[in-house]
Order: sequence, then C-alpha cells, then structure tokens
Amino acid sequence: MTTRRKFLKTGPIAALGLAGLTLGAEAAVAPGAMSGMTMNHSFPNAEVITHTGQKLRFYDDLVKDKVVMINFMTIGNESNYPVTARLAKVADLLGNKLGRDVFMVSVTREPVKDTQTDLQNFAAKFGSRLGWTFVRTDIPILDDLEQRIYHRHDVATTDSDLLQNPTHHKQSTSRSVDIVFYGNSRVGLWATFPIDILAEDAARRISWVIPNSIQVGELRRAGPRQMNTHGYSSDNRQA
Repeated sequence: MTTRRKFLKTGPIAALGLAGLTLGAEAAVAPGAMSGMTMNHSFPNAEVITHTGQKLRFYDDLVKDKVVMINFMTIGNESNYPVTARLAKVADLLGNKLGRDVFMVSVTREPVKDTQTDLQNFAAKFGSRLGWTFVRTDIPILDDLEQRIYHRHDVATTDSDLLQNPTHHKQSTSRSVDIVFYGNSRVGLWATFPIDILAEDAARRISWVIPNSIQVGELRRAGPRQMNTHGYSSDNRQA
C-alpha cells in the first residue's frame, strides 16, 4: 500500500476536487473506483522494438487513445517472479476484449539480454496473444520510462553488481512486489495494482476503465409506462 501511495504522485481525483467528474461514454468507471486513480500522465514517445520485430513509438503506437496495461518483466527472472504467468491469467479472463478493448504492454528490464527473438519465443510460450506486446528499448530510454510511470523498488542490486554484469539492468532483481500500471489514455485516467492480486480482481479493475458502448438513435424515457386518458402508453417507455 505504501508503494502504491508513493506511485500515485499526482494525487487522487478527490484531492483535485474532481470526485464528481463525469466521463460520459468515454469510460465506464465503477462506483468507488476513482478513489485510487489519477488524471493525466505523460509518456515518453521513444522508439521501442516489439517481440515481432516492429519498430514503434511507445506513446503514439502503444498507448495513445487506448485502454492499456503496462508492466516490467525479465525473461530470466520469470521463474522467481512469475509476472508474465500471472498476467496471462488476467488475459484469459479478458478474453476477446484483449486486442479490441484493452491492450497489454510488457517491457523487459534487460534489453541487452532479452533479444527480440527471445521475446518472441517468450510471447509464444504464453500464447502470442493479439493485443499483448512485449517490447525492448535502449537502457537510457528504459530508465526514462520507469521514472515516469513506475515507482522504483530497488532492494539489493548495487552498482558493483552492474560492473560484474553490465547487461543486467539495475532494477531487474530483488523485488518483493511488482505493480501493473493501467488506465484509459483517452481520458487520462490511470491507476496501479500489485502483480500478485487475484487475476479476477485485476480483470475487474481493468473493466472499470474500458469505454461503454455509445447509444445511437433517439433517446427514449426509461422506467415504467406513463398513464394517460386512454390507459398505459408504450411510446414513453424505453425497451
């Protein structure tokens, strides 16, 4: 909980005086869900390479106008920290919403060690799912990305460790808890959840920020039919 409080640097919506904010058809936010969320967030638009070999811009191609989940991972640490395996359970629950209503971006903390081919094979291990993109980028860009969207939780990795293993990014080991950053970029609504929560809980939180369908056609009155001089009128009731 302390980590999450530190991470939400811009303060909850209630603190901004926006507790009654109406998002209309842009986002379907469950009652009470906004208390742990923040509005707006800046993302680096640096180049990244996906597990399929595409060169994309992080913000323009992977985040902009999307409901997205972003997390950090390493292939080598998956056995000790099964981050991706846990997210795969969330992906199972999202079903066909993944790749249509919500997207997942997993960023490796070891961009030298985890090559594009390694990431492709790793993605295949979890089903190579549509809407789930694994990416790698240069370490300076990775550092910038983590600084902006992720609260660092270094515990034991030191500079001397890096001298012995320069391909190992400073944050890749000794984490007791990791988090997933998620939100609706179109309305600028963001929050986090710990990676070790129940998959059902994670999927439910994601559903809070997935847009509702927009009603088309003439609006009709909802509720029971109204009485008139001729009895009930079905013209005044929404089906």
